Amino acid sequence: MSGLYHDDFLVELVSHTPKGQGDTYVGLSTYFGLGYSKSDYLSRSSYSLNGRCYMSPREATNLINWSLRIVGDGGPTRVLYYDDAYTDTYSASPGFSYINAFKAPSYPFDLRLVQLYAWHNMMETRDRFFTVKIIDGTAGQAIWKKDVSWSEIAFSATKTGSWTGIDTGGVMCGHDFLVEMTPNNDNDGSIWLGCDTTAKNRNSDMSSGGIVTVWKDWTYSTGSKVNSCTRDNTRWMIRVGGLAR
Repeated sequence: MSGLYHDDFLVELVSHTPKGQGDTYVGLSTYFGLGYSKSDYLSRSSYSLNGRCYMSPREATNLINWSLRIVGDGGPTRVLYYDDAYTDTYSASPGFSYINAFKAPSYPFDLRLVQLYAWHNMMETRDRFFTVKIIDGTAGQAIWKKDVSWSEIAFSATKTGSWTGIDTGGVMCGHDFLVEMTPNNDNDGSIWLGCDTTAKNRNSDMSSGGIVTVWKDWTYSTGSKVNSCTRDNTRWMIRVGGLAR
């Protein structure tokens, strides 16, 4: 349930074929090959690594269309999000929580799933938990809370995250609401939450002790390019999915 291009969702097929493509498979006795067609219009097909799309629609996949199809009945299911599905950097601030404020298309909104794009840097995650809360935007009180094991978040030595889905069991939201994620980071280990810095931020905040607080800006480097991450341009990769009544 991830809206990459048009508020839709992604279908990822993992073949478990040895790494490579095209002529690499010639002579192999066992491999899984996926068919595709070519056309001159913009494709929605892409490649992924560990659950993360790493080729944009502007690159080599423009003319490739994987032969994947789905069948469904449709319905009122909605995924609410602000990021563009491409991680520009990650944040791991000890003592702070991450908040996204959501406005559903209609109410009541039956919130079924919370998604986080993140990774952690600890091999041993026993007895480590992060906390997710759903907060009523009018009353300012938590209406749902869950402690989730760090083992639910992908470990990565290469700073590559993945989507983690947290089942809420169904939380009925009668007003605009907030999702607060507290990673419980410390000097021994951190959960790194994905950030999108491609557009103006209108919904993401940080909190400490349940109180929204002023951000501490940070910078990150990609090769020779240095980027500044501020509240104005940084959106947390936290999403929700549910049924609009």
